[in-house]
Amino acid sequence: MFFRTITRGFYISLITLLWVSSSYATSLDISVPEGDQLSRMLYEVEIAGKSAEREIGKLPSLINEERLKIAEEMDLWAESELKALVEDHHRKVWQALEDTHLPDDLSTMAVWWEQLKAGVMAKEDLEQTVQVFLSRADRRVAQVSEPFQANMLRSLENRSQALLLQSMEEIRRPFLEVIRTNLPIYNHIPLPPVSGSVVSKMVAEKRGDLGRLSSAAVLGLGAILALMGSRIMKKLMAKVMVKVGGKVVSKVVPIIGWILLALEGFQMAQAKATLEEELRKAFFLEYKSSVTVQSIWFDSPDGNSPSLRQEMNRNVESMLSDWQRICHNEATNMIQSAQVLASSEKFRENVSRELDKGTNFQALSDRMKILWEVFGTLVADQSMEFFEAALLEAPDRGELRTLARSKGAKFVYLYGKYGKDYLEAVHKIGLENYLSADWSSTDLDWVLLNRRLSYLPDLKGNRTAAKGLWILVSNDAPVEGFSPASLSRIAAKEDLFLMLWRILAPDVQKVESFFRNDGVMEKVRFSMDKYPSVAPEFILSLGVEFWSTWSDRDIGSLLEIGEYRLKSGLSGKDIVVSLEDRASLIEVYQKAGEDGLELWHIYVVKGSGEIGRSEALNGVALLAKGYPLKDLKEKDGLHFALWCERIPFIGRYVFLMLKGLGWIPRFIILLGLPIGIGLYLWNRIRYLKRPPAVKVVEVEKKEK
Repeated sequence: MFFRTITRGFYISLITLLWVSSSYATSLDISVPEGDQLSRMLYEVEIAGKSAEREIGKLPSLINEERLKIAEEMDLWAESELKALVEDHHRKVWQALEDTHLPDDLSTMAVWWEQLKAGVMAKEDLEQTVQVFLSRADRRVAQVSEPFQANMLRSLENRSQALLLQSMEEIRRPFLEVIRTNLPIYNHIPLPPVSGSVVSKMVAEKRGDLGRLSSAAVLGLGAILALMGSRIMKKLMAKVMVKVGGKVVSKVVPIIGWILLALEGFQMAQAKATLEEELRKAFFLEYKSSVTVQSIWFDSPDGNSPSLRQEMNRNVESMLSDWQRICHNEATNMIQSAQVLASSEKFRENVSRELDKGTNFQALSDRMKILWEVFGTLVADQSMEFFEAALLEAPDRGELRTLARSKGAKFVYLYGKYGKDYLEAVHKIGLENYLSADWSSTDLDWVLLNRRLSYLPDLKGNRTAAKGLWILVSNDAPVEGFSPASLSRIAAKEDLFLMLWRILAPDVQKVESFFRNDGVMEKVRFSMDKYPSVAPEFILSLGVEFWSTWSDRDIGSLLEIGEYRLKSGLSGKDIVVSLEDRASLIEVYQKAGEDGLELWHIYVVKGSGEIGRSEALNGVALLAKGYPLKDLKEKDGLHFALWCERIPFIGRYVFLMLKGLGWIPRFIILLGLPIGIGLYLWNRIRYLKRPPAVKVVEVEKKEK
C-alpha cells in the first residue's frame, strides 16, 4: 500500500513536472529550438550541470547521523510496541497451554505409577510422558507464536520503513537544493518525494543478498528489514523451544516424584491433573523468561550471530549508503534529463505517455541518457520509440552514433523510411566507406540493397571496393556475383563499367566477367574507343572467352569486318562474324581487305555450303595475285580466271586479254592458238633441219 501510494504520487508529480517544464521552455523560447538557439541553450544547460556536479561532489555525508536517529527510534519502538506485543503473546501462550492435555488413553493410575517409579529414581517412563505433553504444547504454542512473529515483523516493517523514508528525504534534500540552485527550470517543477522507483531499484540490488524474495514482488525497505528479522526470530524460537523442553524435563520430573512420595494417598487420585498443571507452569515460566524484549531485540538469537538490533543497524547503514549513491545518480540524471527534455518537445510528450503507462522516472531518465549520448540534438526530431528502435536494430552502437551525428536529418529520413535494412546495409558496407562516398546523393532502395549485400563479404576497410559497390547500386545494377577485387576494378574504371552496363544491362554477371581480367578490360576499352559503331554489338553478342582467347590483331580484323558489314547495310548480330567463319574471314580480310570481304559475301550465302566457301577463297587468292575484283564477282569470270591460272606464266595476261569475249571465241582462240604455234614451230623445225643446198635453191626461188 505504501509503495502504491508513493508511486502514484510520483507519477502525478512527474506529469506535472513535464507540463511545467514544457511551459517553462516555452517561456524561454525553447519549445522548438533550432540552429544556434538550440546550441546556445544546450551549452548553458551543460555549464549549469557541470557546476551542479561540482557542488554535489562537495556535499557532506549524512549517513551516520541518520543511522543514529533510526537506531534511537527503534530502541524506543522495542520498549513500547514490541513490549506490548510480547506481553500479549505471553497471555496467548498461557491460554494455549491451558488447552494442552496428556492423551486420554493415558490413565491416572498409569501416571501415578510412573511418578512413583520416578520417586525411586526410575524416571524413564515419566520422562516419556512429559515429552508427550511437551510435544503437544509445542504444537499449541506454535499456533500462537506464528501470529506473534507476523505482528512483530509487521510492526518492525512499518516503523523502520517510516524512519528510513524520513532519513532518505533528509539525505536527498541537499542534492535537490543544488539542482534547483544551478538549474532554475527545476524551481518550477514540484519534485516528487522519495520515489518508489528508486527505492525499488535499491530493493532489487538487495534482493540478491536476501535470496528469498519473489522476482515478481517489489518489497519496501522496511520489508527487507522485516525479512531479516524473520530469520533471526526463527533462530530464536527454535532455540527457545529446545531450551524450554530441556529445562521442563530437568525440573519437573524430580519435583513430581518427591511430591508423590510425600503425599502418596492424595496424589493417587489427582496424579494426571497434577502432572499437567505442573508441566504448564514450568513450560510457561521458561518460555516467558526466554521470549522477552531483551532476548528478541538486544540479545543474539543463538549466542553467535548478531542480535536483531545489531543486524538492523548494519542493514540501515548499508541502505542509507546505497541511497546516497542513488541520490547522486538521481541528481546527475536530472541534469541530463533537463538537457534532453528542454531540447525535445516530442520527448516531453513521450515521457508523459510513458508515465501514464506506469513507467518509472529512473528508467525513463536512463533511456533518455542513452539516446542523448548516441543521437545528440537529433532527439528533437522524433519520438523516443523511434530512436530506441534504432538502438535495438543497429549492429553496432558506436557505428550508429557516428552515423547519426554525421548524417543528421538525412539519417532520420533514411532510417524512418528503410528501418533496420538501412543500418545493416551500412554496417556491411563499412561506416567509413559509406561516409567517404556520396551514398546519400541517390535515394537508394536500402531494403533491396541489404538483401543483395548478403551475397557479398563485408567491405570494411576496402574503400575502393566500396566505391565500386556504390557505382553499381547508383546505376541500379545488381551486386550478386561481384568479388571485392572486381568491385575495386570497377572503381578504378568507372567509365568502362558505365559503357558496359549501358550495353549489357541487366546482365550484370556478364559485366562482372569482363572485370575479372585486366587484359580483357584493356581489349574492350580499346575496341570501344577505336570501333564505337560495332564494338557494342560484339560485347553484347560475344562472351569474355572471345576477348580473352583471340589476339589483338584478330579482334581488330573482326571489328573492321563488322564495320564493313555495317556499311553494307547489315545490323545487329549480322555484323558479328560467326564462329565457324571467323578464322576464314580473318584470313580473307588480312589477305585482300574489303575486296576480299565483298567476294566472300557474294559467294558465301545461305545454302552455298562448302562450294560457296571454296569459290570465295579461290576468288580471294586470285585477288591477291592481281586479278580484277569486278571480273571475279561473277562465277563465269571466276571460273575463267581459275582456268587461266593453270596456264604457266601468262595465265593472268590471257585472262585480261580474253575476259571480254564469250566462251566460244575464247575456246576458238585458246584452241587455235596452240595449234598455230605448233604448226609454226613444226615448220620452223623442218626448215632448220633441211640441207644448206636446198635452202639456197628455195631462197633463189623466192627471189625470182
